[in-house]
Amino acid sequence: SGVEPPRAVPGETPEPLLQEAERHGEATFYEDRTPAPRFSAAREENGQVYAVWVDMTSDHLTRRALDRHLWQYSLLTLAVVVPLTALVTELPTRRLRRVARTARRITAGDLGARTGMGRSGGDEITEISATVDSMADSLRERITREQRFTADVAHELRTPLMGLVTSAGLLPEG
Repeated sequence: SGVEPPRAVPGETPEPLLQEAERHGEATFYEDRTPAPRFSAAREENGQVYAVWVDMTSDHLTRRALDRHLWQYSLLTLAVVVPLTALVTELPTRRLRRVARTARRITAGDLGARTGMGRSGGDEITEISATVDSMADSLRERITREQRFTADVAHELRTPLMGLVTSAGLLPEG
């Protein structure tokens, strides 16, 4: 188009960029220098090295501001998410502790202990709660049946034994 690209100026163009362009025909180079970082590109054509560079200060400042904002918003997010997570997990944990406490009471012999969570709700904790309550009811019924059976057996054995004792008492000595 008639406009010649700027030629590499020795002293202003980074030496590693010039060497790389001469070796491979083209090169790029990023200088993270103070106060202004810059990006340079060079191309070798017809024995001449042409180079351009772009001041990266605004890009650098933008990235630093973005990094700072990411840190701030990450900390803010954690400050909100962690307490909310703790709050959300507390209810199921509290319900599980209640089921465990009831199971310990049943194990200790309190067959009237119940979780008191009902049988509807549809989640796993409610199912476990209903199972513990059902187990306690079943255990209570089984113990009541065994006690009734033992009482019936004792009653049935008492009558013949009393008859034998009475008969033995009527027998003469010796």
